[in-house]
Amino acid sequence: MFCQRFLNGIATTLLVLLLVQHGVRRQHLSAAWSLIPRSVLYSLVALLLWMGIVLFWCVDLPVNAQKTVSVVFYFVAGSFISSSLMQSSQKKKTIRYFTYGVLGGLCLLATELSSYGWLYKKVFTPDLATLDFMYSSQATIPGIIIWPLAAHLLRQKHYVLLCVIAALCTTIFKNAGNESARMAFLVGSAVFVITLLMRKYFLYFLRLAIFTYVAFSPVLITKYDLILKRYSTPMIERLFCASERLNIWRLCIYRILNHPFQGYGVGSIRSNEFLSISKDHGDHYTSWVLTQWVHHTHNAALEIWEDLGIIGILIMLYLLDYLFRSLIKAPLPLLMRASFCASICAALSVTLTCFSFWHGWWIFLFCLMAPIVHAFVVTARAEESP
Repeated sequence: MFCQRFLNGIATTLLVLLLVQHGVRRQHLSAAWSLIPRSVLYSLVALLLWMGIVLFWCVDLPVNAQKTVSVVFYFVAGSFISSSLMQSSQKKKTIRYFTYGVLGGLCLLATELSSYGWLYKKVFTPDLATLDFMYSSQATIPGIIIWPLAAHLLRQKHYVLLCVIAALCTTIFKNAGNESARMAFLVGSAVFVITLLMRKYFLYFLRLAIFTYVAFSPVLITKYDLILKRYSTPMIERLFCASERLNIWRLCIYRILNHPFQGYGVGSIRSNEFLSISKDHGDHYTSWVLTQWVHHTHNAALEIWEDLGIIGILIMLYLLDYLFRSLIKAPLPLLMRASFCASICAALSVTLTCFSFWHGWWIFLFCLMAPIVHAFVVTARAEESP
């Protein structure tokens, strides 16, 4: 834990220095920010403002204020860095550096996972128990970000480099200590292939399915809970009641249904100021909630519902809908369209089941991928034009 905080401190210091350096170039940043659609920019500003407004009735002001400040910092800092990299004149350099970075990261991650964390143990700690935890999120990232690069390499006919990346990814997914890495890769692979076969028709289906799940997740998960209880065997029922993640979702849904409009504040699930738990959920659920300190929801839809209420979820639904509408309407080669769709669905598969939406590394991943996606789009369009 000490080394993780130490590295976070170094990263934050470097980030502040980068902001100071790029903040001086106002003309450059203004030109880059002009590339962002106004509706998207206004929606993100509204989301950040709503996070601050919710603090007036949050359940635990110190916890919620600390998390809100950190999330706002991640969004603002990430947008500055993203804007500073989003230049049409350096699109080829951006893709080249992204390729080198992905190769280097994959080599390091594959070596560490296959050698049981040799470098990590040498530098930080010999404790093997922390290895899976330290590399859980890092092992998931390749399954999200490799698809645009793979499509670009296919279009450029760099088959040797593509085979190297495939071999490294296979090593990572085979040795990863968590299932989220494999799930992201499998979902991305399936969506990539299906989008190539069904073209835009599959995108319309995905847009509707994801929109419905995010909007009605408290009701859908509750119905799933009731159906499984009604038709399950005693053994399945015991496993279902003992599931830690489902217990977290039950708690979130209970709180959402009590106050669906206003929200409880960003990171509210970390607070000890829980509402009283209804006895209707059963003794096991009640005792579990009262004895466990929950880190995060493991479901971005429920997390936004609980933290920001219906206003926050409406903003996120608009951003999701804009993303899919742009993906459907954009004049892109089929390979690039399928790769972007694969990355989006791979990211959604883990953020709706595993990770918190407010994690700093998660927000920075989105911000850093924005200029890279822009570079791929500009390059693909230039290659398609006569």
